[in-house]
Parts: sequence; C-alpha cells; structure tokens
Amino acid sequence: MSYEQGAGVPHFALRLAYDGSDFAGWWRQPGLRCVASDIDQAGTAIGEPDLQCTGIARTDRGVHAREQIARVSCQRPWTTEHLCRALNHHLATDCRCLSAARVTDDWDIRASCRSKTYTYACDCSPWGDPFARRWAWRPPTGGDWQGLQNAAKILVGKHDFRCFIRRGEYRHDTVCTLQDITWTREGNIWRCGIQGDRFIYRLARSLVGCMWSAARDPTQLAHINEALEGGAPHPATMQQAPAHGLCLEKVELHQPLQWSA
Repeated sequence: MSYEQGAGVPHFALRLAYDGSDFAGWWRQPGLRCVASDIDQAGTAIGEPDLQCTGIARTDRGVHAREQIARVSCQRPWTTEHLCRALNHHLATDCRCLSAARVTDDWDIRASCRSKTYTYACDCSPWGDPFARRWAWRPPTGGDWQGLQNAAKILVGKHDFRCFIRRGEYRHDTVCTLQDITWTREGNIWRCGIQGDRFIYRLARSLVGCMWSAARDPTQLAHINEALEGGAPHPATMQQAPAHGLCLEKVELHQPLQWSA
C-alpha cells in the first residue's frame, strides 16, 4: 500500500541531492533543465501534477547540493517511503530524493532555516585534475594558505554585506551572520566551508573570490575590512569564484524533522 489510510492530504519536506553540472539552476526557467522542473515532471509522472516544489535555497547554474530541502504539496496521502521511491524512479540519476518528512500545512520553508553550510572546492594541483573539473575550480594563480585563513577571520561574524551585492539581488536587508569559515586541505583539493544564517545572492562564491584575492595579495586584507565597515565595494569584494566549485552541503532547521526514506 502506497498511501497512509485516513491521513488526509499531506505536505512534505524532501531532502534532495544533485550534481548541478547539467542543470540551469534550481528555479524553473522556460526551455531549460532545472532541478525544480525535474521534480515537477517526476511528480506529474506519479500522478501529482501540482507539487508546487519550493526550495530552501535557489542554487545557480552548475551549483551542486548534498542536502537541498524542498517543500511539496500532494493530492494523495503518500507514505514518506513510497513518495521517495516513486520520485526516484522518475528522476534522472544526477538528482535523488534522499528522504522525506511530513510537515504541517503552514510550514514555512524559508523561515524554518536556521543555517546553511556551503563548501567550495579548489583544485590546486600542478596541472589540474581532469576528474575534479566538474566540481572544483582551478584558480588561475597560486595563493598563500595563510592569506586564506587571515581573510576568513575578517569575514566571520555579523556584517552588512552590501559591498558584495551582485546584479539580481532583490533583498533590501543585506546583513548576514557567518558562524564559521574554515579552509581544509585534502591533497591538492583546498576546500572552504562556510556556515551562515542567510546568504545574499551569490555571497558564498563572492566570499571565496574575495579570499583568493587576499591570498594572492595580502594588502587586500585592509581593503576588505574597510569595505565591510563602509559598505562601498572594492575590487577585492567584487571577485566571484565560478559556480561549479560550490556545493550546498547541509541545512540546519530550527525544528528538526522526522526524516525517513
């Protein structure tokens, strides 16, 4: 039996993972393959043509996710296990529904988010790793490891990030709190983890570009600090790493859900 008898018409949160290489981003765009539209199509295939799929983050073209959370509304009372199985049967292999949880009618997916953690991978091998090219950026020139650490220390905390605004930003409130920025090395892959309560448009990629600017030129550190305090953009805050190195790694909710697959 695929449905919960007498359970009413449910709403669900979905935990999704996807390789963003062949997607034009999360949100629906006419004529382009997007993650939300793939979920919509899978819903139609299982008799749920109006899922109204909404994501907790709108990842850009080429950005990956190990844990994206989406909200859907169903017409039939599926069990979480059967809903995951049915969706995965119709999704391509570069997008998976990892688990699902029942949520209330008034569950607000954006307001439920406590923090998001992104990781950004940089390929610092001498000639470039062909097996990392779809998920790691190869910076054009070498950078100083300590310079990355120094820049990260400046950026952590609560700041008004209006000096990082990019075209397409719609928010008036540009204050974000970054709880942690940590760089780690795994062989030739240098990886940055960024945890924050919220992110303005393309902030994670802009932060990585900014930190690499400081890693190449330590004098940029003072300019980054001035830009954060004064709000005026500086060339260091206008740098932006490409999308394919970025991954939405983890989402923390204010109230944990009961996930099952």
